[in-house]
Amino acid sequence: MQCSKKNPAILTLALVLTCAFAYSFETSHAIPNQQDSPVVLFDQGHSNYSHHKTDQVFERFLSSHGFIVMEHKSRITAAALDGVDVFHTSNALAPENVDNWTLPTLSAFTPDEIRVLLDWVRGGGSLLLAIEHMPFGGSYDDLATAFGIKVSNGFVVHETLINDYSEENVETAARLLFLRNDRSIADHQITNGQTPYGSIEHLATDAGTAFHLPAYGTSLITLGSDAVSLEPEKSWEFTDETPRFSVSGWSQAGIMEFGEGRVAVLGDNFLVSAPAYLEPPYIEDEKEAEFGAHNHQFTLNLYRWLSRQEIEPISK
Repeated sequence: MQCSKKNPAILTLALVLTCAFAYSFETSHAIPNQQDSPVVLFDQGHSNYSHHKTDQVFERFLSSHGFIVMEHKSRITAAALDGVDVFHTSNALAPENVDNWTLPTLSAFTPDEIRVLLDWVRGGGSLLLAIEHMPFGGSYDDLATAFGIKVSNGFVVHETLINDYSEENVETAARLLFLRNDRSIADHQITNGQTPYGSIEHLATDAGTAFHLPAYGTSLITLGSDAVSLEPEKSWEFTDETPRFSVSGWSQAGIMEFGEGRVAVLGDNFLVSAPAYLEPPYIEDEKEAEFGAHNHQFTLNLYRWLSRQEIEPISK
């Protein structure tokens, strides 16, 4: 799904949290004392581009699997992260780019916020960065670079599917499917773990970006030889002169250890927003439901890995 201002039906992840057993609008409120429940804090303080129709469904999905779900609507501080297991930020924007999806795209995070996150992760926190297509690659560039991650600021597409440069054509070419049997999905406990949704045979992304992890990182989804990044000056405006480069071997999902903590990077929010978007009554398209059907398990296993919960392996 495209992040188009003409069409707000995008697959992004943000929570308007009405969690029945664990909820606070402000992180200055006390976090519930539930020893076995990891706390997931969602960034809502950086003009995060969101689609609220799916929020409550995704909140219920995480809550039903034992997570305490909260949101934070202001700057990132050490106090805000105290007691948090996983900090999830997706599709943040600098104020200058909220209504201006053109180059240059500025950092959504201040140097002080980046330092806070670096120190927090080094000390044992877990950070999830969900970064979709341009302009979001640019808005996360400073933060990603601080962790040794290189992010493209474009649209990842399958090159052979581009016949012209209409918005609709690019959107179709940006729907990518990764299969276990072609090795584009890595062999890892996150991709192999068992949940009620069964084994992961494929994962889907939809109009995302690409990134490169440091050498010590692990790519969970690796782009193939036909993947290119289209990098327009304005989001969703393409011509045959739009800059492009190969992202063969780059990632659309990856993880790494950083100090005592953990980092996960996603090149498309659909990898984790599918549970919210596809569960009834929010299935808008049966083909879309089938396309992202295995993203449910990936979501749950990824959050379990970030919160250091045991992931039960699939029985052979």
